[in-house]
Order: sequence, then structure tokens, then C-alpha cells
Amino acid sequence: MAEPIRTRALRFVAGREVYFDTEGFFWDPDDWSDRAAEELARESGIERLDAVQWRVLRFLRAYYLDQGRAPLNRDLKAGTELSLVELERLFPQGIRLGARRLATSSTVSKVSPKWGDLLAQQLPDSALVPVA
Repeated sequence: MAEPIRTRALRFVAGREVYFDTEGFFWDPDDWSDRAAEELARESGIERLDAVQWRVLRFLRAYYLDQGRAPLNRDLKAGTELSLVELERLFPQGIRLGARRLATSSTVSKVSPKWGDLLAQQLPDSALVPVA
């Protein structure tokens, strides 16, 4: 199955130019910063991120960078020690378009190319098979 065509838009956020996809997710996870998350939170109706919201964002970000994808709901609940109802209430646009949008890119296919380089570095040469 072919990858869907992704489009992006350039915006000025947190003092710099940053690309976002059509849903408002970071195009490149490396463009994320605390300042960018705060600015995007204000745009979504959160005047100031509190300690619990930051805990959720930091968990999402760490999980995404470690696993290359957003956590399943059960992992999100376990990692944040919050119920889905509590998580939904913390972000006006919910978990996906609220919390995840502030913390990460939207899908695994958007993980920085550095992610693939990291995986390749962890494999022995004998495990690397040329692709024809």
C-alpha cells in the first residue's frame, strides 16, 4: 500500500519557522520545544500548562521518541497514572488533537530520519539485509 501524500505548512512558532502537517502536528519532531508547546497550548485555549499537563506531554514525547509512535491508550493511562476521562479533560481538544498535537508528530511515518539511523546503529551488521 502506498504512503498517503503528506502536505505541510510553514508557521512562525516560538520565535522560529516550523513546519506542521494539515492537522497541526509537528512535521519534524526535532522542531518541538517547551516554548512551542506553550504557544500552541494558548492557541488551543489553555492559558498556561499546569504540572499535570506537562507530565502528560513529557510522557507522550518520551514514548514517541523511544517507540516511534504514540502510545496506545492503555500505555498512556499506565504511564501518566490518569484515566482516559481525566486525560480528555486536561486538553480542550482531547488526547489526540490536544495532548498529542502539543507533544509529537502525528504518526510513526513522520519520525525523523534519525530514528531509522538509531535503529540501524543498534543492529549488528549481520542483521542488515540489502533491499533489492
